[in-house]
Amino acid sequence: MRWWRDNGGEAGQQQHQSPLLGPLDKLRLELDEVWPEGASVRKNEAGKAFLAGVARVMRGPTRYVEGFMHVDELAPMVESRGTFSANVYLKVPPTGGELAVWPLAVRSRWDFFRHAETLSHLTVQGEEGQALLRRKLPPPRVIKVAPGDLVLLCVQRPHAAQGFPMGTRVSVQSFLTFEKGKALLLDN
Repeated sequence: MRWWRDNGGEAGQQQHQSPLLGPLDKLRLELDEVWPEGASVRKNEAGKAFLAGVARVMRGPTRYVEGFMHVDELAPMVESRGTFSANVYLKVPPTGGELAVWPLAVRSRWDFFRHAETLSHLTVQGEEGQALLRRKLPPPRVIKVAPGDLVLLCVQRPHAAQGFPMGTRVSVQSFLTFEKGKALLLDN
């Protein structure tokens, strides 16, 4: 899917169609239109909006060829709430840089505690822990990203940006917080 490019994100077209909208602003507006409860940027106690996201720049050569497997939230998945990451890719290296997502879903506290020792390696950097995770978990699903792609993923699933020998990968990323019956909230 070439979401950003196909929706007016090319530099020349963007100036004519939406001169002030970046990819995360456009995503928030589209989510606000299609999500029954709407979408908004998270606000602090004083009502001031947080930043909707952050830019990420990775330059090759990267440290880990297979990427650093991690989760952004270590908790069981539930259907009534969750946190997702929205990533819009603006530039990708000529080779490598794919997104790996492991098809792991811890859905109960029992599963969480039963696998706590293995899962704990998802929150720390270390080559031994990464090797153990790759031995114990099923193979990842690998997503080849291109400029303009929007990828949404549950941050409780293990994932990694795979390494690359040369070039640059540029993306913008926002967290989407979902609670059943409430507006989606974007923040960084």
